[in-house]
Amino acid sequence: MEDIQRGDLVEIVWKDHFRYKGRRPKEYKVKSWGMVEDFNQDGIGIVQNLVPDHEKLKTSRVADGQFILFNAIVGKIKILAANR
Repeated sequence: MEDIQRGDLVEIVWKDHFRYKGRRPKEYKVKSWGMVEDFNQDGIGIVQNLVPDHEKLKTSRVADGQFILFNAIVGKIKILAANR
């Protein structure tokens, strides 16, 4: 994580679970891309969509984002574009 900074564009493969018709949860892999918004000891927050004029609209700056727990990440986080 020491190489990743806020604003970097990253690709993350992580494990999620789904339950269908009350059956036992099944694990599957998800690949997500986004800009690093924040991270802490538990995971990393990425955003896929930002609202450029959020202040004018009096709305949130982030239109679509997610927080991925580190223990769900498969492999390494790939930096697609560094914000340096």
